[in-house]
Amino acid sequence: MSTKQPNFSKEEKSSGFIYLGILYSKTKEFNLASDCYHQGLELMMHENFNYHDNFKKVIETFIKSEDFERAKFG
Repeated sequence: MSTKQPNFSKEEKSSGFIYLGILYSKTKEFNLASDCYHQGLELMMHENFNYHDNFKKVIETFIKSEDFERAKFG
């Protein structure tokens, strides 16, 4: 019996990183949250996507973790 890895789309992977970042933010682990947010945004860098109210949380977390370069990117 073999186990098959799920094949997630770029959007699903990006969303997973964003929600993981939200969880880290809630536990005040802002550096880890910042890394997750960055990975999620980087996956979608060359894609068109709609604004979501979580983007404000992303930028606020970049600032809280003093990751100002990423805050400009977001």
